[in-house]
Amino acid sequence: MGGGRPALRGEIEKLNTPQRLDKMRAMSDMRRARMFERAEAIKAFYAQLTPEQQSVFDAEAMPDRHREHAAIAFNPEASGKRRPDVGG
Repeated sequence: MGGGRPALRGEIEKLNTPQRLDKMRAMSDMRRARMFERAEAIKAFYAQLTPEQQSVFDAEAMPDRHREHAAIAFNPEASGKRRPDVGG
């Protein structure tokens, strides 16, 4: 791959639909593997912190834009919004 998003977009546009789906699945699997590795590294780091440091990390680790998304994802009623994939 390589070359960034424009090159990737051009590469994907040349594929037929089944090939595109396979490529998208492979990219998703790679992102998921990186997310798992990152989570394990953060857990190992977090375990070495003092309780006070853990409290600071907990308060500061998630950027504001992700806090709102996470709050809605885990408690949609709190924002008055409902996720379309959760309940009726």
